[in-house]
Amino acid sequence: MKNAAFQKALVAAKRGEVDAQFNVGLAYHNGEGVRKDAKKAFKWYLKAADQGNDRAQFNVGLAYEYGKGVGKDAKKAFSWYLKAADQGNDRAQINVGLAYEYGEGVRKDAKKAFNWNLKAAEQDNDRAQINVGLAYEYGEGVRRDAKKAFNWNLKAAEQDNDLAQFYVGLAYDLGEGVRKDAKKAFNWYLKAAEQDIADAQFNVGFAYYNGEGVRKDAKKAFNWNLKAAEQDIPDAQFNVGLAYYNGEGVRKDAKKAFNWISKAAGNGDLDAKTLLAIYLIEGLIVPENFRRAFALFSEAGDAGNARAQYFVALCYDEGIGVKPSRVQSLKYLKLAAKNGDEDAQFAMGDYSQTTKLEDGILKLRDLVGAFAWYSLAEKGGSIEAKPKLKRLKEEMTEGQISRAKEVARDLMTGRKFQ
Repeated sequence: MKNAAFQKALVAAKRGEVDAQFNVGLAYHNGEGVRKDAKKAFKWYLKAADQGNDRAQFNVGLAYEYGKGVGKDAKKAFSWYLKAADQGNDRAQINVGLAYEYGEGVRKDAKKAFNWNLKAAEQDNDRAQINVGLAYEYGEGVRRDAKKAFNWNLKAAEQDNDLAQFYVGLAYDLGEGVRKDAKKAFNWYLKAAEQDIADAQFNVGFAYYNGEGVRKDAKKAFNWNLKAAEQDIPDAQFNVGLAYYNGEGVRKDAKKAFNWISKAAGNGDLDAKTLLAIYLIEGLIVPENFRRAFALFSEAGDAGNARAQYFVALCYDEGIGVKPSRVQSLKYLKLAAKNGDEDAQFAMGDYSQTTKLEDGILKLRDLVGAFAWYSLAEKGGSIEAKPKLKRLKEEMTEGQISRAKEVARDLMTGRKFQ
């Protein structure tokens, strides 16, 4: 709005014309034709709002919510949003829904939150459609319904809403509310990724790397992981580091590999912490630091990373960065094996063939335990476990083998066994 247009609107606003009052408020708000002035913007919005203009009522609500031109007041913000919402203003309906969801200016009420979002969603507001989809997905204010969640997200996605496109991709990927379809999952992830949704970029990279829904392409996998990594997605940073380390989709570069792995580790990625610790032990990219390596293995292992737990066991066994302890080594080895680490399962088979660990005490040979661990290692892909199992079968009774299979099932399901 130019200065002359502003002056004309101001004259009309002073005569009480509601649209002019709103436009003058907008001009002060945006600094169009006049210097920005939040207080004056609020004053004119309020005049229009008092005359029933729903857009002005919404803006008065925003002013009270964020303290623009007036003191913050959640109750007054809600009250003005509600006036606009009652007139069918979809943006106000969303904000009324959010107020009920979070208890801002009004008592929390999940059902009312859902109903107001639904009103806006039925007016084709894509943000509201996502909110309705999430409500159906998690059962907030309405009964859970994966199909309805998918359908509402799809409506928003078809309006080019980036987050909804990601959710639709996820639904096709996991088969939630719709039949699994890797190609459709990839296509929707790609739409969201092209709009800079970091998690979608990571999933597109994953799809290209594994050939899920699209032909394998290491270069494209790297490029999409890099986009996500630059947005601080730890898993993507780890993948970029691995790509540089192995030369997958990009030229090998040990320093860049180390830098990206370090970033991922700093952002809490447990696999990255484990690999970073291996670098510190090898001393190939950075100087050896056994204590720091053990500390990283321990951090990742204590957070539940099976591979890190296996390396903690090795450190205790060989005294790398920590005082040797056979009991601690076996403790972590068993923990790693129970959590699915194939090497740990194989090693537990070896230990069990010569010893049995009970309450930290080493006892006699345990063929049943050995068979159970080797079985799990073989299922995990261990080639060495097969001949071990063959030899054990030759000296075990059918009853012992049957018991070993039960033990293996118990270990896989996390149940305790004697």
